[in-house]
Amino acid sequence: MRLIGLKTLIVISLLSLAGCDLAKKEIQPQIHYTVQDRYLQSLPSPFSELSTLERETSWGSEYLIGNHFAKKLDFYRAITAFRRAEILTQDEDRRLEAQYETLLCYYLGQRYAEVEQSYRESNLSSISTNFPAFHDLLVILYDTYFQLGEVEKSTPILELLGQYDEKTAKTLVLYSALQKADFSVLEKLGKDLPLMKIYEEQKKSSKIAAALNAIIPGSGYFYLGQKNTAITALLMNGLFLAAAIYFFRRRPIAAAIIFLGFEAGWYLGGIQGGSAQGKLYNERVYEQIVTPYMNREGIFPIYQLKNAF
Repeated sequence: MRLIGLKTLIVISLLSLAGCDLAKKEIQPQIHYTVQDRYLQSLPSPFSELSTLERETSWGSEYLIGNHFAKKLDFYRAITAFRRAEILTQDEDRRLEAQYETLLCYYLGQRYAEVEQSYRESNLSSISTNFPAFHDLLVILYDTYFQLGEVEKSTPILELLGQYDEKTAKTLVLYSALQKADFSVLEKLGKDLPLMKIYEEQKKSSKIAAALNAIIPGSGYFYLGQKNTAITALLMNGLFLAAAIYFFRRRPIAAAIIFLGFEAGWYLGGIQGGSAQGKLYNERVYEQIVTPYMNREGIFPIYQLKNAF
């Protein structure tokens, strides 16, 4: 019984380790921008100021209120005011402006689903390149569809932007590759190789972490720098294994099988955990290297905007 149990545990562990090799190898980092309020507030409006007559209208008042809140980055109240201005105005150009300002508020608030819906419900799809915020609208739409994972929509927008502003389009390609940790694209671009070299030097192998946990439970966590988790895994595996051996020798086979089951759970969980924690470790390393770089170099789409409120 003991031999069968140990053989079964070994076979299952080998299968589990093989499963780690088949798991998704790509990391999925979470890269976020940090923008100072004063940066957004320093960007000029793409639209002309309201005339004296426009300021005296009801829609003009709402538009000014929306601008006031938007400049303070109070996007919720700004959106409410811009929507009222859109409803009240009879001027089609000013209506488009209000629709764009609403969309911009959603985008800066990182509410990408609302950006997409706002665009779909507006008349902005019919604008020409003469629209004052045409460039920024393309940037916003590209990033929105990128964030939503709608590649079939983001790709043609990037191509259109490339015809209008090739430099910005190339920056967005780089942004997408860095954001997704798409090393093949980065290599093709021939960009930021020193950055990737640093990552290659600091990253850990998920396979090695899983294999170490298979050989000595907890050693894979120690390899990843998780000392407390390593000690816990070693103690729990040792405890359950010792209990199983004790009951096998004393012949309460049922109790031995129960503790062997507990040990199998901890042991196999450690193998899978080593692989998962290795991936998580690499994601954090990548984020710590790439995030400051992207903010410092202004690679995020928000830095490509030429105007605000």
